[in-house]
Amino acid sequence: MTKKIILLFILLMILLETGCNTVIIRAWTPPYKSRPVHEIRVLLGKVEGDLQIRGEGVISVYDANDLLIKKGIDIISLNSSRLKAPIRFVSQNTSLEFKSHKVRGSIHLIPQNQGPALVINVLPLEEYLLAVVPSEVPYSWPMEALKAQAICARTYAVREILNKKNALYDVEATTNSQVYGGIEKEHPFTTKAVQDTAGVMAVFEENPIQAFFHSNSGGKTETPENVWGGKKFPIFLPSLPILIEQEKTFIGKKQSLKI
Repeated sequence: MTKKIILLFILLMILLETGCNTVIIRAWTPPYKSRPVHEIRVLLGKVEGDLQIRGEGVISVYDANDLLIKKGIDIISLNSSRLKAPIRFVSQNTSLEFKSHKVRGSIHLIPQNQGPALVINVLPLEEYLLAVVPSEVPYSWPMEALKAQAICARTYAVREILNKKNALYDVEATTNSQVYGGIEKEHPFTTKAVQDTAGVMAVFEENPIQAFFHSNSGGKTETPENVWGGKKFPIFLPSLPILIEQEKTFIGKKQSLKI
């Protein structure tokens, strides 16, 4: 068992043991009249000028009223600077490609009054997680560790969906949210972890928790209110020492000692 795996288990213990009376790991559905959480909007990037969207087979382009305005085979090119209203790209097959980033679902192009247009991938939440989990942790980790990461990633994503009701997108594809590597990052092991935990989240007082996670704590986690301020956070987010990281830090295949 590697140091990184031990670290993930420690983080999971923090979640499960320190909040055993308040945090529940279970399937969760949004309250009545809440925003649906089965779909997520991911910001892939921004574009000015010429844009190319690739796919396999027929690619259809729809306007904001769902009217078909353009079709192409394998590739669609247009000038985003001339766009006056949002449009949506849909592939005949399962994926589309933007700047070598192959994704499931549809791609929406949303012009801004000033600045570049937003390129947003809209897809089912569970399909989004198929590319997030292997982008955040190695697929070679033990299956239970992959399941723990899937639950954390799902909880984080749903919380963002609920909080971004009036925004143009829910999450970014980078470390600003969770890393979303697209279809190329998917792997059977992490796919199984996502599917085996489908719908399962960490819930506190009937709502998904704010499920932050990290690759390295520097030896100790910080008290949340010292980082973000405001009200005192629930007991399941205490400041705790991570003994493994106090001794050594592992980055890839290199080892460094803390001075």
